Amino acid sequence: MTTITRSSLVMYSPDQMFDLVNDVEAYPSFLPWCRDSKIISKND
Repeated sequence: MTTITRSSLVMYSPDQMFDLVNDVEAYPSFLPWCRDSKIISKND
């Protein structure tokens, strides 16, 4: 599996970044190249 690592300074808190990345079902609304996203399994 290919792994890509990138870092960047952003003006958001860690909690805000986690919420953004964790909201997989919303990806198509703000990633123009993402047509669909589905959560197959989720563990808390």
